[in-house]
Amino acid sequence: ESWKQHNLAQVNCLSQQTKQKLSQDNLFPSLLSLLDVKTQVVNNKLDMLSQCK
Repeated sequence: ESWKQHNLAQVNCLSQQTKQKLSQDNLFPSLLSLLDVKTQVVNNKLDMLSQCK
């Protein structure tokens, strides 16, 4: 719950995408984004949070 309160914008962003067609390919880039991990090996187009940045 504490994490959710500190990351409310990201939670809201994900909540807005419930009708989107997504796949398991979106999971890894999105998790890295949620954890604020910076790397060049991830396709940012698959990051579900990139639409809200």
